[in-house]
Amino acid sequence: MKNIFLSIVIFLGVYGSAFSQACSPLTIPGGGFIYPDSATNLPPAFVNTPYEAVISFRVPTDTVYLGFSVPITRIAVNTSTISITPPLTGFAFNCNPSDCSFPGGTQGCAKISANPIASDVGVHTISIEATGYVTLFGLEVPAPTQTIGYYKIDVSQFSGFGEIVKMEDFEAMFFPNPTNGERKGNVSVFAPKRGRAKGKGFNPNGALIWEEDFDLQVGMNNQTIDFGGFSDGLYFFTFQSEFGVTSTKVVISK
Repeated sequence: MKNIFLSIVIFLGVYGSAFSQACSPLTIPGGGFIYPDSATNLPPAFVNTPYEAVISFRVPTDTVYLGFSVPITRIAVNTSTISITPPLTGFAFNCNPSDCSFPGGTQGCAKISANPIASDVGVHTISIEATGYVTLFGLEVPAPTQTIGYYKIDVSQFSGFGEIVKMEDFEAMFFPNPTNGERKGNVSVFAPKRGRAKGKGFNPNGALIWEEDFDLQVGMNNQTIDFGGFSDGLYFFTFQSEFGVTSTKVVISK
């Protein structure tokens, strides 16, 4: 099958306890099929701070299977085999639709939530098995099951903002990341409607080193940040608005 078909199987969803409501899929930037993708990956998590992240995706209508162009009927996730290594406190799984079976040509999403504690500090890798089904000669045929294992949750001790780390209707990401010598970086903030946001940046010790208010338009909003006065290292950024709070991190390397 085409790589794009396999990448959609990756949609990933995990959520739990404190945030049991279903997610709502976002409009994917640039007309892509999945957001965030494997390069962007999941936002960081912090000790004693409830974690929540959403992955939105669009299932293609067709693909190539055994040399034939065929319709995709659905993509199904095997929820009984989802795992995270090492275990993460409060980790759970929730899809929209709830049966984790996504018809071809539709949009869907999956949620991840957790409640990290001190012993969870470190990188946790999620493993998911999913199967795509296509229609071949009038019959629904399963493609080989795929295992996706490149989504990670990086849990840190830092929790300077004390807010829910949430990516759903309001989210942000940096590029380039790492900065690789670039003096200025760009942050893209997605907003469901117009409003205002307050951005804050923290150094690895939790000290506030950047703060700025800016207007939000519907969709993706791009903001430039000057990293010239920052030392090399891992920095944490939060963006707060009436829609919620989202968090991301950036590695500054000059």
